[in-house]
Amino acid sequence: MNITQTPAGLVVNILGPDGSGKSTLAKGLAVKLRAGGATTTLCRWSDIVNGRLSTDESLCTLLQELYVEAWRALYIGATDDRSRRLLQAPPSFAEFHAAGLESEAPNQPVGATSSGMTASALLEFVADVLIAAQVVRPLVQAGHVVVADSSGIKNVGKVLSVAGVVDNDAPSQFVGLLRTAVLDAYRSSFLTPEIGIVLDVDPAVCRRRRLSQRGRVGPVEDLAFAGRTEDSFVELQRDMLDQYLRVAAESASWHVIEATDLTPEELVDHAAALVHGVLTGRSEQPSPVGPATRGAQ
Repeated sequence: MNITQTPAGLVVNILGPDGSGKSTLAKGLAVKLRAGGATTTLCRWSDIVNGRLSTDESLCTLLQELYVEAWRALYIGATDDRSRRLLQAPPSFAEFHAAGLESEAPNQPVGATSSGMTASALLEFVADVLIAAQVVRPLVQAGHVVVADSSGIKNVGKVLSVAGVVDNDAPSQFVGLLRTAVLDAYRSSFLTPEIGIVLDVDPAVCRRRRLSQRGRVGPVEDLAFAGRTEDSFVELQRDMLDQYLRVAAESASWHVIEATDLTPEELVDHAAALVHGVLTGRSEQPSPVGPATRGAQ
């Protein structure tokens, strides 16, 4: 597939349940787009906090601090040993990461608070705003296709959803108001991708994949923060998938791929065809097409 590069690039965001194959798709899509002639940048949190996408050292330092504090805030109030180790870790990103604290973070902390979870989500939202303005949009203006393996609609929205279930020191009504406001912001033209892809994968299949890959589900991938583990992964992920599908139904920017039975190669081909169609359409226009926006901002 050959792609005619246009002066303005675009953003591709991928949504789907945890374990649906977002990261695998993002990596495969970036490879295929490069092979087709598109200047492509893979945008992941690991790339951002390690300074691979920006030469602005002050920005990278700030994003690293937000990353560490978002993890720490998630466990505010927790009293179990693993949570306390994370809370008491040094604030330096280098030391935090070197200690492997993300991989050791408990998925069922004792005493986690809805206020801490809410603060964690808002810190990630702040980081997303900075990344969009200072990292992603400059790449787009330089003609890059920026492929992101997730979206704040998933990460921030999911943490706020679970915080509403925890419902202890920050009441669920308050958390719900914040969640509505934050998700409205993600649906604004500033944070809406030119192409959004929702992977419609059965959450039960995603759970089997997670257990096969890691032996356990990760923090805030089920409702264990609220003391619920039995089948709560499927419950939470199904609720989140329903929300992603509603987002897709509201905007022409978002596309749904029924991906449960697709191979990774087939999934990459579907996604690459979407990007190719947009870029080809732009090259046929007398002037570049601007970012798509939702009907109601």
